[in-house]
Amino acid sequence: MKQNIVKQKIRRGEPTIGTWLSLASVIAAEQMATAGFDWLTIDLEHAPTNWETAMAMVAVVGAQGVAPWVRIPSSTDENVKRALDLGAMGIIAPMVTSPEQAAAVVRSCKYPPDGIRSFAGGRNAAAWGTDSPTYFKHANDEIFVCIQIETEQSVEDAEKILAVPGVDCAFVGPQDLTGVMGLGAQLDHPDPRFTQAVEKVIAAAKKNGIGSGLMVASAASARAWHDKGASMISLAAEARILSVAATQAVKEIKAGH
Repeated sequence: MKQNIVKQKIRRGEPTIGTWLSLASVIAAEQMATAGFDWLTIDLEHAPTNWETAMAMVAVVGAQGVAPWVRIPSSTDENVKRALDLGAMGIIAPMVTSPEQAAAVVRSCKYPPDGIRSFAGGRNAAAWGTDSPTYFKHANDEIFVCIQIETEQSVEDAEKILAVPGVDCAFVGPQDLTGVMGLGAQLDHPDPRFTQAVEKVIAAAKKNGIGSGLMVASAASARAWHDKGASMISLAAEARILSVAATQAVKEIKAGH
């Protein structure tokens, strides 16, 4: 059975880079998987992707040796179950606001006796290069459990939330966080209050021996946050990467005329 090497790196605090897949496109997912990212997140919270397309995206990402995560629509047992049964190596749970909610997410990710995940087929064996009995035996150790910190109260309670056993990473949702802080929803927000909030989450994660991360808009910002200790950086989403590259290319071509 495959080992979740990326999960291990993130928990150890080693830098990793990925991006969000928001276009509901298997082809785009495959192209991103050849770009050198460590992990890719299929977004089911804000993107139009359905479960069947998500399964195909997980398959093509995994086939390239990249860790496929799924950001579930909401942090419920049903969503966790479906994401993992289609072969995802981990889940990202949005809007986790309490230790109790974090514990519920962990239970949904773990088979008994450690949790309440239902034993079933799906793509588990094929996605992990093994058979079902072996997957059932080792999945609890290999599945990556990431929760999102996206409110001021979550930041304030980060140490307690991240102390929940089984949580592997805390990922800051910068647009939601800056939005509720009254700063205007924005990636790479320059306000020091945002920087301090993210630093507080990183510190809480380190104290609890787990990873941390956030979404950024530029390579420079990614390097800066890696230097501050974040181990899971998302370079925006593939739609933004496409837009930025296309805009720059057009500018360069027109400048040549």
